[in-house]
Amino acid sequence: MPTNAELAKRIEELEESFDNRVSKAVEAAVSSALSKLQLESASGNEPLQNEVAECQKSMTMLNGLVELVNTEMEELKAANKRLNARNKELERRVAELEQYSRKNNIEISGVPETQGEDVVAIVKTITEK
Repeated sequence: MPTNAELAKRIEELEESFDNRVSKAVEAAVSSALSKLQLESASGNEPLQNEVAECQKSMTMLNGLVELVNTEMEELKAANKRLNARNKELERRVAELEQYSRKNNIEISGVPETQGEDVVAIVKTITEK
């Protein structure tokens, strides 16, 4: 029959062997799981990468549209500025022409103005008095 020291030594050897086997098994399982995760991650990233690429295409297109709208807006601002200047010039010219058309008009104070009056008859009446 083996002695206690021999049994203790044998138990220690078995524990060490067991620890080594468990460590190797755990290491193999973890390594396998990591490999699977890496494969899944690589294949799982493909749809995400495609989505990112589509977003980049959309952003490029939207940037182009924004540039186009900005260009058109600047052109419209310039056209609006030209039209406002032209409008002011035409208003000034109309005021001048209205003033010129009243240049030879005579205004007589104290004579009431009525709708549809005969101006020539009123002037004759005033000049005869």
